[in-house]
Amino acid sequence: MLGSNTIYDFNGNYTVGTVNGVNFDLTTTVADLFLTGNITNVGTFTIENFLAAGNITLMGAGGLSIQTQAEWNFIQPSVDFVVLGNTTTNVGAVTVAAAWINNSAVTVDFLSGGAGEFNIDGVVTGTGSLTVNGSGNSTNINADATQSFFNINDSVVVGGGAGTRILTATGALGVVIDSTSFANGISAAAAATSLALLTTSAGAPITVTGTFTAVGGSGLTNLTMGGNGVNAGTITLVASGTILGALSANDASGISLNSNAGTLTAGSMFFGENTTLTGTTTLVTTIADIDFGTGLATATLNGAQILTLTSAADILFSGAVGNLNRLSDVTITSADTVLASSTFSAASFTQS
Repeated sequence: MLGSNTIYDFNGNYTVGTVNGVNFDLTTTVADLFLTGNITNVGTFTIENFLAAGNITLMGAGGLSIQTQAEWNFIQPSVDFVVLGNTTTNVGAVTVAAAWINNSAVTVDFLSGGAGEFNIDGVVTGTGSLTVNGSGNSTNINADATQSFFNINDSVVVGGGAGTRILTATGALGVVIDSTSFANGISAAAAATSLALLTTSAGAPITVTGTFTAVGGSGLTNLTMGGNGVNAGTITLVASGTILGALSANDASGISLNSNAGTLTAGSMFFGENTTLTGTTTLVTTIADIDFGTGLATATLNGAQILTLTSAADILFSGAVGNLNRLSDVTITSADTVLASSTFSAASFTQS
């Protein structure tokens, strides 16, 4: 039983048996850690490698390691928060090496600007959550993950081979990826690799902020955002850079959009819900249409912002444009066909 906030800090192996934290915090800064009994009623349970560049491995061996699901399960639901690493010195890797069931509120911390990286190499499931305060040397999403919510403040590389990696949020806080402070942005490790950000909780938001790059080896092929069997809350996309294939935002209560003071380029773009421009927005497609709702998905477009569109194919406005808040200057630099199926209100409209 803890009588106060407790810190174990030494360069050696440490075994933690049964602990009743009585709501105090427990910090273990050690070379390796062995959990052998239930840990309960701890405020924040912090696990750090004694070495700043030392690694932490879950569901595998290497550095400070919690090697099995049974060992991880000693961390009981009455532990409020679990923190892996720290933001002051941690420049090592934190790796989920194999399938991991996480039912805890987990935060993974790194020294910003350091060499640390978070690797999701095994499928993550469970009712917990994942927050990453990254180094900028990337959160590597190499497997699918399902948690109550995700809050990733880091550059991101989507890997794991060709196909789509999926982050699914099951709770009300949804998915946040914010790479704004990190030059490496959001990219893929190789060609033909895509990312889907989904929620199964009605009304949960999905937010992506930053720049799409090819720093990891390639640009993302496709990016999909929306509800899975439900309508998500607001999808917020504040991003520039290039997606090689389809950008799709749909099955949500609305979309908040701007191109992050730059140009957002994709093979095609589909905004299937009512969309509000929140800043100067420049959109380019290189293969197919720019669609603000099509078919059954009639979508309005509002926001007193400058909008510039360049399409390799058509530009389609399925719903009213500027019906709630007139757009500023709208410029169409190139398109096969521009079709407005309802009213259109803007300060000016120019088509080259």
